[in-house]
Amino acid sequence: MLAWLRRHPSRAAAYRAEDQTDRLEVWKILQTVLPNRRERWLAYLLYYCGLKPREIVQFCPQEWSDVQEIYPLRRNILDRFMRNAGQLRWRLSHEERS
Repeated sequence: MLAWLRRHPSRAAAYRAEDQTDRLEVWKILQTVLPNRRERWLAYLLYYCGLKPREIVQFCPQEWSDVQEIYPLRRNILDRFMRNAGQLRWRLSHEERS
């Protein structure tokens, strides 16, 4: 997902620290393809906050007790983003025009 975001024409807006609104809008679009709360929460921690799996276990031990729980979920999240890349691209470009 990060590689895809880095190549996207709106990547500057997504990564600009001073423009959190654009970054939040991109995040809202990305989370539309995640079906459950736990995947959305993990994606938020991994990709929006930039935490590593080890940091997530330390930060949220009530949710994840081991990094081995995180790896398959992270793979599912990336698979969902890849399967929905066309839809995400369309939404991001539509949002860019708004």
